[in-house]
Amino acid sequence: MEPIQSSDLTNYTNFIKELRTALDQVNTPILDKPLLTAAVGWQPALFGQLQDQFDQINVMTYDMSGAYPGWISWYNSAVYSDGIRFPGVNKEVPSIQQKVTEWEAAGVPASKLGVGIDFYGYVWTGGSGTTTGGVSAPAQAWTTAPNVQSNVPYYTIMDKYYSSSNYHWDANAESAWLGFDNSGSSNDMFISYDDEMTMKSKIDYVRQNKLGGAIIYDLSAGYRANQPAGSRDPLLQAVKNAFYNQ
Repeated sequence: MEPIQSSDLTNYTNFIKELRTALDQVNTPILDKPLLTAAVGWQPALFGQLQDQFDQINVMTYDMSGAYPGWISWYNSAVYSDGIRFPGVNKEVPSIQQKVTEWEAAGVPASKLGVGIDFYGYVWTGGSGTTTGGVSAPAQAWTTAPNVQSNVPYYTIMDKYYSSSNYHWDANAESAWLGFDNSGSSNDMFISYDDEMTMKSKIDYVRQNKLGGAIIYDLSAGYRANQPAGSRDPLLQAVKNAFYNQ
């Protein structure tokens, strides 16, 4: 259920408790009982109250930015906010650290929390009134909002947009991005996406903060079918290597 409406809170709570009771009666070949997990983006207070029913609560820490009123250009899945705030308000831009802190404060133990890793990116184009004309970098405010294409697969970003000269690594937010400051504001472009570096950063964050793990959305977006055998799933291999400290 995404999102869970306020009118459904009681029913959802009862459903989870009944489901937990039923699962506890089932044996599996691998575990004493099946795992009960949730992939969530909102309502930490609800899941804080239900955390004892779940084995894992995975926070969908992606899709966290857009060209909304009062916003700035920002990564869709930054590890840290880097102290950057929205224009005119004392509120930091979103990050994984921010979300984890929020869910822990609601009562979900770190050991049960998973964070989201996305195998896609966001392509921001055009807009006007930024320091470069259109949007071509993170943390830019605009007068005319840019267009944002969400959920662009990693393979599309690499095949269609990537060039080493336009690549940047934000060591403070721990995020990768591509920037194109072209002639004419409408041709400017900012692309926020996860690469091998962000895979390592997110797994390091999980380990350092003793979280329960991570989830991936989605595997197909990271598969580069046009690459040589052994080089077609670089993001998944980066996740594996990071978990095994390779």
